[in-house]
Amino acid sequence: MSPDAIFALIQLPLAGLTAILYGRQYRLHGPVPCVRHRRREWLRSQVWLAIAAISCGMVAWRLGTISDVVAPDYRAAGGMAVQTLYQLVVLVAYVALRDHPGHQK
Repeated sequence: MSPDAIFALIQLPLAGLTAILYGRQYRLHGPVPCVRHRRREWLRSQVWLAIAAISCGMVAWRLGTISDVVAPDYRAAGGMAVQTLYQLVVLVAYVALRDHPGHQK
């Protein structure tokens, strides 16, 4: 098994799970208007949306590299490890950012 295939087996579920979890948090609150008294809530919703979008992009990129849609010249050598580390960090951060039981909107 090649290193690319090993990282793909790790990254696809991690990125998919991250996109689902952060997307769900964004959906629970919907778009928040950027006004002074709701600035913190707006920033949190933007973080949820951004991480969900980045994770969706990582899933698409990894599927493209597996199916050889993305040429080998465009693949970064250290990128696989960095992407895997990123996915692990944002999944751990999800515990701190998510709405805990009993949290009111």
